Amino acid sequence: MRNLQPCPTEDCLCRMDLYQTVKSDTDQIKAPPRRYSCVILSEPLKMKLNIFRLSRLILCLFLIFQTNIPVLAQHINAEKLQQFEDAILRGEELLGAGKYAEAKAQYQAALKIDPTAQFPKDKLAQIRKVYIDPEDEARFTQFMQTGTQRMAEKRYPEALKAFEAAIEIKPQDRIAREQMSQASKAAIELAERTKSYESLIKKADELLAAGNTDEARESFISARELMPEQSYPQQK
Repeated sequence: MRNLQPCPTEDCLCRMDLYQTVKSDTDQIKAPPRRYSCVILSEPLKMKLNIFRLSRLILCLFLIFQTNIPVLAQHINAEKLQQFEDAILRGEELLGAGKYAEAKAQYQAALKIDPTAQFPKDKLAQIRKVYIDPEDEARFTQFMQTGTQRMAEKRYPEALKAFEAAIEIKPQDRIAREQMSQASKAAIELAERTKSYESLIKKADELLAAGNTDEARESFISARELMPEQSYPQQK
């Protein structure tokens, strides 16, 4: 009789289903704990509850790392891998306690070790929905000011980069998204005008070199109308 081997894909899917079920509590960002509770638990019950929560967290992390460690271990050493695990564990604990700034620092530390890891990225995205630390707020303001200044200077690609950086900090900010959209359209239009301008200049130079002065002048005029800020057509 032929031995039946378990399907790796099916096993992975089952493990991920279990992972989704087990981590449901730890995945949700909890509001900061209230000063008083409406229910007073006895000390033995509190201990049992804490042990239960800890066991769920450990199982959750075991399933995460069971899936990701083989890939992660390919490009970082054992010491870095341990640091990655420790950062995730501390981040989960701090996040559960509503300490968003400290949790954020731990997930960022994990990402520095493995920039491709999706789990800390997802956690940082969740934190950004409810918490913006002062440093990020200052960076957001600076990026917005830089983008606005570059737009006024008609340096649209640089403005676009600044607004994109601002949106990474505040993905839901309406003004930043509107400004990014305007900068994107302006950058595309500028690229198209620049391409047409360069084509006209090349044609005009070739006509001028061939002695076709009148046709060359028309091309230079068209180029100047397309990009008035350029001085080259006027010099010709």
